[in-house]
Amino acid sequence: MKTIIKFNFLLVALIVSLTSESVFAKIERIYIYTDSEGLTVFSDRQPQKDDYVEQMIQPLKTVTWIRSDITINQITQKQRKKATKPAPKSAKSICTKIKQDLQKTENALSKRQKPEEFDLLKTKLADLRWRYRKKCA
Repeated sequence: MKTIIKFNFLLVALIVSLTSESVFAKIERIYIYTDSEGLTVFSDRQPQKDDYVEQMIQPLKTVTWIRSDITINQITQKQRKKATKPAPKSAKSICTKIKQDLQKTENALSKRQKPEEFDLLKTKLADLRWRYRKKCA
């Protein structure tokens, strides 16, 4: 039963792909046979063995899409308004906090430190600068 379902599914998939507008659109018939390993083969060439099934392919009619109905990835008026709203006051307070942390870290770097502490402060400074550019700039 499973092989029949697989066979039907593969046949439908092959027919759909062969009838699409491509190089295979000119193929009018396919040959279905099993090879020496027992696998089902779909081919546009006639096999040498006499044990095969020949299937005619009917050309499909072209589908035309109505462009006015397609609204995928379209920004609505509501989304556009949300995108242009000014930042809330809480975002401004976050920016001031990040600025203060930046100044503290820069001041700490101006003093003499152990190499390990210096490296930690440098990475912290880079992270704060990145956060400031992302949220406040």
